Amino acid sequence: MTVHGAKGLEAPVVILPDTGYQPQLRDRLLWREADGLPLWRASRERRDPVSDAAAVAAQRRVEEEDRRLLYVALTRARDRLLVCGWKAGKRTNARVPTWYELVEGALRGLEGVERVGVAGVGY
Repeated sequence: MTVHGAKGLEAPVVILPDTGYQPQLRDRLLWREADGLPLWRASRERRDPVSDAAAVAAQRRVEEEDRRLLYVALTRARDRLLVCGWKAGKRTNARVPTWYELVEGALRGLEGVERVGVAGVGY
């Protein structure tokens, strides 16, 4: 079930299977906050200040929604929460933590939290 579909539901065990991604702005069309005019999202090196501000604002909204979805996912578990993920490959934006990194940082050192690895795979 997707996180969107889980809103309002609860389960004894919740598994978050792939938490190593970063939220990405995928829309090619942006909307200026000031007046709602549409802008084409050009590559970073081709943006003017107006389109860059629109892209930054749109990415911020994507990140905020991503955090809301993480909250929903984390609050669905009644007994057990399994968070699966890895740190692999080059990150596209070191400023934006993945769900795995957020959860790992928050739970590190807490009582009752168990970290389980996969044979042959290090942390």
